[in-house]
Amino acid sequence: MQELPWSTEEEQLGMLMLDFKRHTCAPLLLAEGREAIMNVSYEDMFKPVFESDSVGIFLGHNYPEKTGRKHLTNDDLRLANAATAVGNMIGRHMLDYLALLPSKEIYPEGYCSAKQYAYQEFDWKRDLS
Repeated sequence: MQELPWSTEEEQLGMLMLDFKRHTCAPLLLAEGREAIMNVSYEDMFKPVFESDSVGIFLGHNYPEKTGRKHLTNDDLRLANAATAVGNMIGRHMLDYLALLPSKEIYPEGYCSAKQYAYQEFDWKRDLS
């Protein structure tokens, strides 16, 4: 794993870990490219968490402008839910899954939180296309 330099050209899946004092560990790049992101294993995802004694993690998935994405995808939500379940089973909490999106008119902060998104009312067919 390497430190995470967010790319503006390629999709990436990264992780930020927190220790029990809520200090951050170095951000890590887990996968780069759409196919690699969809095939990242939970073993690869959680191994650095155990090696660093982290207790909580944030996952982040950037979407460069060329992807045209404006919202979280079904794949994002499935990955967020599965990582949350695995993390809970092993005592490492998934704090949130953030999609870094280029659509500033929808998300002025530049990201969308999966936890926040899950509580909003939206049209599933329209927003997750």
